[in-house]
Amino acid sequence: YWKRCTKTAAITSILVAQFLNIAIPLGLVPKSILFGMLPGFWAIVVGAVVLVVVSYATPPQDSRVVDDFFSSFEKKGAAAA
Repeated sequence: YWKRCTKTAAITSILVAQFLNIAIPLGLVPKSILFGMLPGFWAIVVGAVVLVVVSYATPPQDSRVVDDFFSSFEKKGAAAA
């Protein structure tokens, strides 16, 4: 989880990674870019780069929304233990 991540970046990252997972085996993207690795490896790497780049290229989420999301992972007293 990353507080700077945006919804647009997450969706774009998923779409790019899935495109690579499909396009490389079908030959839409040259297999020479694999350097001996499986397509899934490059999908993860490129997806992560796209996530960071698009997150910084788009405006950040409202801090209230981010705080609400991350507060759901905090322990809530004895009931959570």
